[in-house]
Amino acid sequence: MKITQLQQVVAIARYGSFNKAAEHLYVSQSNLSQAIKELEGETNHKIFVRTGKGVELTTFGSEFLEHAKATCDQFQLTTEFYQNFSVMGPKKLKIASQYLRFTNLVFIQLLKRYQTEATKFYFLECSSSEIVQKVVDNNVDLGLLVLAKNQRKQLLSLFKLKGLTYHFLTNCSLQATVSANNPIFAQNLKSISLPEMQKYPLVMYEDSLVDFSTEFLEHDISEYAKLTVVNDRSTLHEILMQTNAYSVGIMTNAYDQVEYYAHLQAIPLQKTEDTFEIGWLQKENYQLSGMDQEYLKLLKSVTK
Repeated sequence: MKITQLQQVVAIARYGSFNKAAEHLYVSQSNLSQAIKELEGETNHKIFVRTGKGVELTTFGSEFLEHAKATCDQFQLTTEFYQNFSVMGPKKLKIASQYLRFTNLVFIQLLKRYQTEATKFYFLECSSSEIVQKVVDNNVDLGLLVLAKNQRKQLLSLFKLKGLTYHFLTNCSLQATVSANNPIFAQNLKSISLPEMQKYPLVMYEDSLVDFSTEFLEHDISEYAKLTVVNDRSTLHEILMQTNAYSVGIMTNAYDQVEYYAHLQAIPLQKTEDTFEIGWLQKENYQLSGMDQEYLKLLKSVTK
C-alpha cells in the first residue's frame, strides 16, 4: 500500500468521479483505475462501486476513507515540516521548454516570488526531442513542448513507449514575427497568409520532432530559397532586428496577459488556427512537487 494510493482514494471520494480525480492528480484515468484495482486486490475489499452518476464508496470504502484521510493529513504535515526546515536545502524546480516566451516569463515570476529564499531552479530551452530525452533521463521534472495536431497520435504513442505522461495545456496557431526592418511591420495587419511572406527571408529554429512545414499544405518551408536555421533565441532575434527576415512561431492567448517582445511584431498566420497545441510531460510515476504545481498553476492562469 502506497501513500499515493491513499491520496487517490481521498480524491476520488471528494470528486465522485475517476475522471475528475485523475485530472486533479495529473494522472491518466487508466493509471488511476489500475492503482485502485491493485489497492482493492491488496485489501481484498471493494472500495468503490460505479453508478450512473459516477462512483460511490462501499461500506468498507467509507471506513477505509477515514483512515486514508488521517494518514494523508499526517503525511502532509510531515512533508511540510521537512520542506520548511532550512537544513533540508533549497526549493527546487527543473523545467525544460521549447522556445516559448511565456513559459520563461512565468518561470521568472516564480523566481521573483522566492528571491529571498534558498532556491535551485533550472530552466532549459531545448528542441522537443531534447526535452523528451531530458524528462526520460530525469534531468528535468517537467517538459513543455508544442505538438502539431496531425502528429499528435504518433507522438503520444512515442511518449507512452518512453514511460512518459502527456498533459494538454492549450491550443495554439502560428504567427509570423518581424521587426521594423520588414515593411510589413508598419502595416499593423491583423493577419497575413504565408504566400505573402515568401518574398522575405525566413529564419526558424531547428527542431527534429515538430516540423512546421506539415501544417502549410502545399507550401514547403524546407524548399525556401532564403532560409536560415538557428538553435538559439539570441541569434534568431539578432537576425530579425538587423534584417528584413521573419520567423514562424507559436501564437497563444498567453500573450494577451504577458508581454511579447516590444521591438517585434507578431502577426497571426491565416489558416493555421488551432493546428497546434502546447502541453507538458512528466515521468509516469513522478509525483509533482509543490514547486512543480505552483509553476503549472501560473502557466494555466495565463493560457485560460
